[in-house]
Amino acid sequence: MALFQASLIVRRNPEVTFAFVSDFRHATTWDPRTYEATKTTEGPIGLGTKFMLLGGLFPKDTRVCGVTLPRVLLGEQRLPYEIVVHQPSRELALAGETTTLRYHDHLQFSPEGPDTRLLYTARIELKGLLKVGEPLSRWMFDRIGTAATQGIPDAVVRGTR
Repeated sequence: MALFQASLIVRRNPEVTFAFVSDFRHATTWDPRTYEATKTTEGPIGLGTKFMLLGGLFPKDTRVCGVTLPRVLLGEQRLPYEIVVHQPSRELALAGETTTLRYHDHLQFSPEGPDTRLLYTARIELKGLLKVGEPLSRWMFDRIGTAATQGIPDAVVRGTR
């Protein structure tokens, strides 16, 4: 299993930050490896809400020799997520699973003056025969996690003006 953790300061209060981040359709605004994100359940966002993310191993704008790679070459995969913990302004957890991966994202929101400290912890586990690649996956997951989370503070500010 690979584990990633980031501590971020978001220049919005916890209520606003939580509302924006808990709507995982916004993942496309902060994660360069998320190409599309849709909400697949009806009603307001809360416990049990499901999302489908389409993402890949490489950022959506990856270029080789000046040409943007087609998405099929980016390692595109559908990643279902479900909110499994939903405590507004304080805590959010989403979990998902595919035939090759099991993953869990845990987010904690706390006031830091007028801003929010966001502690983002994610873990991913390879399934089946892919488990032999776990040492490499830990290194890759750290790089992917950093790229996936570093854009959250700016995305929240841009998305909540």
